[in-house]
Amino acid sequence: MIQNVDLLSGELRPRPEHLTLRQLVTIWMAFAGLLVSVSFWHGISTWRLAAEQADKQALWQALEQTNASLRATLNERASVDLVTEVETLRQRLENRALLMNVVERYEQTSERGFSPYLEDLASRRVEGLALTRITFSDGGSHILLAGETAAAINVPRLLKRLAESGSFRGHRFDDLELQALETGLLEFAITGPKPEGQG
Repeated sequence: MIQNVDLLSGELRPRPEHLTLRQLVTIWMAFAGLLVSVSFWHGISTWRLAAEQADKQALWQALEQTNASLRATLNERASVDLVTEVETLRQRLENRALLMNVVERYEQTSERGFSPYLEDLASRRVEGLALTRITFSDGGSHILLAGETAAAINVPRLLKRLAESGSFRGHRFDDLELQALETGLLEFAITGPKPEGQG
């Protein structure tokens, strides 16, 4: 048996169900909780971002201060080094000018100082004998020759060779001192003539 049903009748139409007060309160509380959670998370994120920004700013300032300090130190060292180098060059220039002045005055004089004595000493050296000190005074009339020798006989040999030279010919050596060293060598000093007034 077939029965026709009218689907458009009011009895069969779906009726909207109204939410109860409890359901509305629950939904509202859930929504409020969601808003609070979002706000809390956003606050924490903002706080973290601000803290990171502050750290970066502090780090940047520290780097700037370090760079400024390094630049100042480098500039100071460069300035000190430059001043020292300039002063050294100036001193060398002054010394060179003084030396040139002495050489020019030496070239202009007719007497060439004690260079002939030194030439004779160099050309009449004795094997086993080394001069360590040479002193000329009173225009070359008083001479001191000091040094070291392996044997005492080398000193008279030196005097004999010097007596044959042009500069030392006729010069008289009055004093001879010999002293043994711990190295096995002999230290000697010959001088003469004695200054006037001494015995």
